Amino acid sequence: MSQPPQNGRSGEVRNEVGSPTPGAPMASYDHADEPFVGTAEHRLAVPAVFLGIMSLIGMPFLGPVAWILGRRAVREIDASSVTTYSNRGIAMAGMILGIIGTVFLVVVVVGLVVLVASIMVRSRQP
Repeated sequence: MSQPPQNGRSGEVRNEVGSPTPGAPMASYDHADEPFVGTAEHRLAVPAVFLGIMSLIGMPFLGPVAWILGRRAVREIDASSVTTYSNRGIAMAGMILGIIGTVFLVVVVVGLVVLVASIMVRSRQP
């Protein structure tokens, strides 16, 4: 008669915690010389979205920075042939939020210039 499997599938002996038996051959994952092929997140996408949101809630001077980071991330994602980035949409959102924040910045600067000019004109009147 054959013995029933011990803590695992038939033909595989496992110890009490369910990991392979010590001393069993392990698979090698040493592929340092091969380029990484797969999906990854672009490192500039999330900061672009964060800065874009911050530019909309009161810090419009961050709008151009978010626009630049988002645009750079989208370009690098589109140009990459080895790595497939999974967050192109996030990078695009950061770029769009940066554009909107930059428009707000221009509106604020123009408003300040008009305000200062009107104050200077009023102060010169007798």
